[in-house]
Amino acid sequence: MKRYSEAIAFYNQVLEVDAKAASIWIDRGTAFYQLGRYEKAITDFDKAIQLDAQNSLAWKQRGFALYRIGPYEHAIASFKKAAKYEPDDVEVAGLLTVLQTSGESQGELQTSQQRLVAVRTEISTAEDKLLLLRSETQTATAQLESSQAQVRQSQQQLVALTGKTQTAQSQLESSQAQVRQSQQQLVALTGKIQTAQSQLESSQAQVRQSQQQLVALRGEIQTIQERFKSFKAERQSLEQKLVAVGREIKTAQERLEASRREQRGLDQKLVAVRGQIKTSQGRLEASRREQRGLDQKRVAVGREIKTAQERLEASRREQRGLDQKRVAVGREIKTLQKQRDTFRSEVHTSQERLVALRGKIRSLEENINVSQGKLRQLNDKKQVAAENLRVAEIQYRGLQEKLSRLEVAISRIRGTQQASYEVKRCPLANQR
Repeated sequence: MKRYSEAIAFYNQVLEVDAKAASIWIDRGTAFYQLGRYEKAITDFDKAIQLDAQNSLAWKQRGFALYRIGPYEHAIASFKKAAKYEPDDVEVAGLLTVLQTSGESQGELQTSQQRLVAVRTEISTAEDKLLLLRSETQTATAQLESSQAQVRQSQQQLVALTGKTQTAQSQLESSQAQVRQSQQQLVALTGKIQTAQSQLESSQAQVRQSQQQLVALRGEIQTIQERFKSFKAERQSLEQKLVAVGREIKTAQERLEASRREQRGLDQKLVAVRGQIKTSQGRLEASRREQRGLDQKRVAVGREIKTAQERLEASRREQRGLDQKRVAVGREIKTLQKQRDTFRSEVHTSQERLVALRGKIRSLEENINVSQGKLRQLNDKKQVAAENLRVAEIQYRGLQEKLSRLEVAISRIRGTQQASYEVKRCPLANQR
């Protein structure tokens, strides 16, 4: 009795949403019939007939309700309508035969009525089980919709986190623009070694400042990773809920299988009421379609979770690759710095040689003023010295050009390192 009351409450909610579904009016009228509220049942069957005048089930259920309260003529009229729209309904045909038999005694009529009540009792038992199965299926659907809402909420949080990451990325690009502007000034002032050294010291100070900013960015990355962990925990919770929903669906399937076994038993007992069993089978098929819909929704949720896992794993692989690149760039910077120190020592040695050569030239010029007799020999030596000086100057200029290219390469490598830090800091942006 309680289940019929709960079913009526459920049908009331459905009718508030869709009052033009004849099947809902029939179901609610059937529940009223089982509770013995025949007038309300007749009212619902009449409403279903207004919506679908050729619905044989509505006419038949209306005939049963009228048979309970009388007169029998109205019940016979309803059964005739049901037989008109469903000629293969054996139950309706048998009832019409019994009710229309002429000369039927009151005892025979009571016997027929008792047989009809027994048949209706068995049918009611089957309908109870179908209503219980439908209620359990609706509960599983509600739980699945709740899980989907939680998944959508997690996706919205992930989108908000991506927006924050993009804002931090734009700030980092602004910092990189300032660093590139400083590097351009450093390249423009490499004409003189002392000026280049001062600019190099300034650049090193900026690098330290960038390293401090990098430390701050790493803190932000750790914060983002913690949020990822939180998201992962939420995902695990969703998976657990999904498993629970799957178990409930499995339980519903087991109950459905039990209901099928009971239904087969009822088929053997209710040979004379095949039409009603046909209607019950139609409702059972609708329940199966609802079950398949639930399975499809569960598979879709599983795919969304698997996609989120794949994106997270791809982000982790990209982060590991960026760490390896950053280590390699650091090694290249150290190698180039060693080469720069070597070139500087070579430039210093060339400058010392140039000073020595210039001293020799001045000594030769003094010897020319003292000894005019050795002018040709001294001129030859001067030419040789001048040639050596020219070669040394060429070597000196070549070393300066190499030093300039080295400074530019170091600046580019630093810019690449900053870009790698940026990519490491924004794995979600790369994932998108």
